Amino acid sequence: MSYESDRSKSRIIGVDFARAVATGKHVMARSSRLTALDSLRGFGILLVVLGHASRSASLVSWIFSFHMPLFFIISGMLFHERQFLDSFKKKVTRLLIPYLFFGIVTFVYWALIERRFRVGGGGSGSVTNALTNIFLARAGTSNYPQNAVLWFLPCLFVTENVVPWNLYPRQIKESDPA
Repeated sequence: MSYESDRSKSRIIGVDFARAVATGKHVMARSSRLTALDSLRGFGILLVVLGHASRSASLVSWIFSFHMPLFFIISGMLFHERQFLDSFKKKVTRLLIPYLFFGIVTFVYWALIERRFRVGGGGSGSVTNALTNIFLARAGTSNYPQNAVLWFLPCLFVTENVVPWNLYPRQIKESDPA
């Protein structure tokens, strides 16, 4: 691909990105990538790592004030209306199946091996409570000692399926009786 076609393509992507942000609708083809959003996502991932690795309380507080909402904002920027059932099936495949798979795999590892050796309270959790919380999706080390970081997946699933119903309620036709 020539330099000119690369520049033209990036200009089109930039225009489509601006249009998507301005209108709130995803206007790009499925195969296209939004470089700016990919960069923002990478920046967010770096912030997550820095926030968990830093020893500076003020830096951690600052990063934690926005780093996870950033991922929800990015997800919202990529939102586009589609049939609920199609969207629901896609989100189950993308979010809930990986959540359940990794939740169960890490639960088995934690229940059989890690909880016996973990120092500092990691082994004090109830096996029944930890298993139940995979399905209830209550995060936190006391509720979900084997892999508390998975909280984001069911939270994003619920947000992506509940918020559109509040933002785009069905229009009641004027001809329908109240």
